[in-house]
Amino acid sequence: MGFIVKFLRSLVLWFFGIVTFAGGGTLFVLFSTILPTRSLFRCAQVLCRTILKTIGQRIIVSGDLPNRDQGPYIYMFNHTSLLDTFIMIATIPEFVAAIGKKEQFQVPLWGWILRRWGAVPIDRTNLNHAKESLKIVQHALLQGRSLLIAPEGTRSHDGSLGKLKKGPFHVSLNTNSCIVPVRIHGAFAAKNRSSWLLTPQTITVHYGSCIKPDTHSLESLITRVSQNLS
Repeated sequence: MGFIVKFLRSLVLWFFGIVTFAGGGTLFVLFSTILPTRSLFRCAQVLCRTILKTIGQRIIVSGDLPNRDQGPYIYMFNHTSLLDTFIMIATIPEFVAAIGKKEQFQVPLWGWILRRWGAVPIDRTNLNHAKESLKIVQHALLQGRSLLIAPEGTRSHDGSLGKLKKGPFHVSLNTNSCIVPVRIHGAFAAKNRSSWLLTPQTITVHYGSCIKPDTHSLESLITRVSQNLS
């Protein structure tokens, strides 16, 4: 397929994706001012699935979703695409706490959605601030709310798994929370950070078996999760 065709197709996909996101996201923010965000989780899932379908992405879920009654869990996913958050919300089995880099909270509408969701901003350039952010989500885990996090901290440049940050694994060990590794395949080809083009893809989301922290040291826990995300 020639570049001109890909270019025009991407313009169309971006248009419909942005319109869907803007309309649904605005409604989410408005309703979240009068209703608990947790009660809007299924609506958020439908919105994310609709956005992904609108931009030509077919999502296939494999593996075994964890039993919510045996949580809370820390869902860790490989981060290769702008679409990853939408993919995770579309497929994850429960309402989760979340953490994201502080720059995301400055994006119009998206930042408002993150705040209404209760996501915690993290400043990767400030170690003390990062530790405080992790303490907040650690408290949420101790209160029984699962956590969604990308342990690489940023999107991959080439689609391969980057070095995993130690912070999320300290949280797992401190709270004895089981880690559910989630491998996303196909999102990098759909939309990666080096190109603005959107490409229709079949994206596979594989939920791996729960990894219990109490049988691992910090380094062995990181290695085990890395193996499942690669």
